[in-house]
Amino acid sequence: MENKPYVHISEEKYREELKEIVLSKEKLEEIVKRRLEAEIEVGVQTIEYQINTLMTANGQSPPLTLILELDDKDLYIEETACVIEEILKRRLKGMKERERGMVIPDFPKLVYVLSEVNTGNGKYAYLTTLALQCAKIQSGFRFLSKKMAIQNYKEEISLMGSSHFLIGNTKSGCFNEGVVTLNLPQIAFLSNKDEIEFFRILKERMELAIDTLLRRHYALLGTSATVSPLHYQYGAIARLQSEEKIDDLLQENVSTLSLGYVGLKETVWYMRGSTFYEKNGKSLALKILKSMHSQLDKARKTHLGFVLYQSPSKMVASYFYDIDRMHHLGKISEYTVGFGMDRNYPYKERLKVENEFHVLTSGGSVSQVAREEIIDEKEFIETIYNTNVYVEVVKEKGEVYHENRCKDSSY
Repeated sequence: MENKPYVHISEEKYREELKEIVLSKEKLEEIVKRRLEAEIEVGVQTIEYQINTLMTANGQSPPLTLILELDDKDLYIEETACVIEEILKRRLKGMKERERGMVIPDFPKLVYVLSEVNTGNGKYAYLTTLALQCAKIQSGFRFLSKKMAIQNYKEEISLMGSSHFLIGNTKSGCFNEGVVTLNLPQIAFLSNKDEIEFFRILKERMELAIDTLLRRHYALLGTSATVSPLHYQYGAIARLQSEEKIDDLLQENVSTLSLGYVGLKETVWYMRGSTFYEKNGKSLALKILKSMHSQLDKARKTHLGFVLYQSPSKMVASYFYDIDRMHHLGKISEYTVGFGMDRNYPYKERLKVENEFHVLTSGGSVSQVAREEIIDEKEFIETIYNTNVYVEVVKEKGEVYHENRCKDSSY
């Protein structure tokens, strides 16, 4: 039996119900379309309310992400486009709360995939216009370029949540086994600007981090599917039988072991007094990531999914900063996550430079553009699609990184 999406099944049902009524072809299509639109609207609204009224153990809504992607090889691309359109319209409309009225919900997070069919003169470019409207009212809306993903990683990527990548996934489910994050500024301080010593310490800590991830992996081996039926039995990740183990899922084509990093910008400035826009600083930043990437490549020979991950967690960055400040290591006002590019530069230039770092950080990385920088919407979409693999639209530029700020700091 052919596996059909629910929208298509509903369409067939409505046509069957109306076939005994004498209607013109145009009238029949009009009624079917109207009923389908109403059903999709109710369905999307129900899912949104269910997600935002379901609480996890810590009292928060589940941090779910919807990947809005159109595949030109999909037989039911029209139905998929209808669902994506309604999801975007619902986000623009907001969700009603008893005390605050209409609000824009934080979850599910939305990631909109750019491809040939919805950019330029593509048939579904109207959906991209809706996505841009959503990005302008909600901080954290993300765009992923399918073209740049294939160019960077030679294969398509699968998203796990809104931040982790899995390269070349051939199965329906994928997940992350765990993350260990390195404090790069601390390594720089301990090396006292000696680059040979820096890379020696980096290698040691990489080995320790890889060993920690392996311990997480071995701890998961032998886990029964019944531990989390929603994930392993009912399709969130797989459809295993209750007596089966999840061992086959703990491989590089299904799951990842992520090694993250914090403070790359501060590390480069401390070691060489340069920013990423200067050749001297950029070369060191790339050298650091290439070194980490190389060690993980050796670990991947075990056929486990070791990947380098740009940690987006400001909480982790603050945690590392507090530790170093307590031990009087360096004098910096903060540690940054991501690439920490100076947002005083035009976003087109930033995205082009940062893409070189995306290539090495294949476990997940994101660039940022502030809403106020999006003057020409068409140019913005074309820039992402042709320049950078993954971009998040944020509310405002926030605290801008200045070279003078680093020069005034006593490293």
